[in-house]
Amino acid sequence: MLREVHEETGLTGLRLREQLVTEDRPHPLTGQPCRTTYFTIEVDSATPDAWEHVVRGDDADDGLIFICRFVPLPLGQSLADHQDAWLELIDKRFVTTWARGTNENRTNRRP
Repeated sequence: MLREVHEETGLTGLRLREQLVTEDRPHPLTGQPCRTTYFTIEVDSATPDAWEHVVRGDDADDGLIFICRFVPLPLGQSLADHQDAWLELIDKRFVTTWARGTNENRTNRRP
């Protein structure tokens, strides 16, 4: 997970804090089974609030440009595919109103 975050953001010095939850549900575009595991990580306090990262490597992602940024919590709008639904596991103050009720509807949730 840390390698993947580094590859897609360029961030270094990442530290795993904890694994929050794993969920199994259909991929939002293909409908194929999809397993997603959510983690919390720590980053260096000198990390900028926003940056651009160009992926380098031998994979199909080579040259892909990611525009990255940190946003304050709680969020002002939902993340893609409701990936914000588990923020309340970090801190109850981070729950998003659109995520309320979605946790009860999730299937195959594993802490």
